[in-house]
Amino acid sequence: VSEGSLTIFETSFGGDPFPDIIVSKNNEILFDSLQNDLNSSPSRFSFYLEKSCYSFKINIEQTNLNDEGEFSIQLKNSAGHCQSSAYLTVE
Repeated sequence: VSEGSLTIFETSFGGDPFPDIIVSKNNEILFDSLQNDLNSSPSRFSFYLEKSCYSFKINIEQTNLNDEGEFSIQLKNSAGHCQSSAYLTVE
């Protein structure tokens, strides 16, 4: 992505019971649904959860070179867990 732009990561998922969500960048936790609410995110990072359609979105305002790295989302519940990752490159 271009430096200064809005970056959006979005994923869809399923699970019963509804899963706990953990978001990390380069293995550093940015958001944990067991410990944070959606409004307690770092200033340029916003997290959006649509429980009705099982969708989770991460917005990064004014993306900069320090944002480059691997972003991961983990979903966990009593039935199991899964993880998805994407690498953000900033130019």
